[in-house]
Amino acid sequence: MVVSGIFSSVAAAVLIANMPLSGETWPPYMTGERLLVACGSEDPAEKGLCIGYILGVADVLGGPGAKVDGIYACLPGGETTEELVELVKDYLAANRQLANLKADGLVAYALSLSFPCE
Repeated sequence: MVVSGIFSSVAAAVLIANMPLSGETWPPYMTGERLLVACGSEDPAEKGLCIGYILGVADVLGGPGAKVDGIYACLPGGETTEELVELVKDYLAANRQLANLKADGLVAYALSLSFPCE
């Protein structure tokens, strides 16, 4: 019982610490525009956000039959992080009209163009 109480306290503290400051909005999801900004930033935290987000989507797509937002991509496994980030950045920059959409589907689609499943 003590462990669950401690866990609940820690979980609440983490949620509170990660809540936006008063007046800031908390976006319901990462958008293509937000990801493109992060990927173009020189700030190490923003760069990490960009790389981590793209690799997270690529990891999900790496499993057999795995899809993101209904999109399949078949990554062969030899691609570099830099290659994946550049593919996504180029796609997002060329398709600014999609910037308000969820980034996970945009990343999956960008990767599916270069790594289609046959």
